[in-house]
Amino acid sequence: MSADAATHLSLYFTPEQLEAIDQPFDPERLAKRKGGGNRTFGYAEGDLILALLDDIIGIDRWSYRTRYIRDIAGEYQGPDHRMCFLTFYVEGTIEIHRLPTAPPGPNLIYTRIGCCTAEYRLGANPREQMATAGKGACTDGIKRASATIGRAFNPRTALTAETRSERRDRPPRGPRRSPANDTRRAGGRHPAKG
Repeated sequence: MSADAATHLSLYFTPEQLEAIDQPFDPERLAKRKGGGNRTFGYAEGDLILALLDDIIGIDRWSYRTRYIRDIAGEYQGPDHRMCFLTFYVEGTIEIHRLPTAPPGPNLIYTRIGCCTAEYRLGANPREQMATAGKGACTDGIKRASATIGRAFNPRTALTAETRSERRDRPPRGPRRSPANDTRRAGGRHPAKG
């Protein structure tokens, strides 16, 4: 971090807060969900991110807002019937207020776009799914914005460490062939060299 950046951040964060923000996300705090290939994925729930912001920055020193941007609708053929989807896009903004000891000036703004999709059967009433997707897009925007503040709010820092340890425990793979160097095609000749 440059000296100018450190000076700028010192208007908004105490040294203790900057140290806490730079710590990786605690993998023990990740929620788990099942995904494709019978794998388990870790993710951070929205309530946890808000609680972390309160704990590290202070309940009265930050605020958030969301702004609807657009939605995209479409249809696709499901296994048994036509399905509809509606994806909401929402801008999430986290605003960090200046420290009481800092001179007057603008607040620090972090903004990202979040999204969430509602899926429902063609002809069904999608009110509940759409309400859930709208809230999900707002939560996603706030989570993405907070992740740009520092590692403590970014679950990917925990996932990266978890993935690295999984890769260390995995047995080594055999050598990989590059498609450009694969001479098994074209009758044993390199395809580009004829």
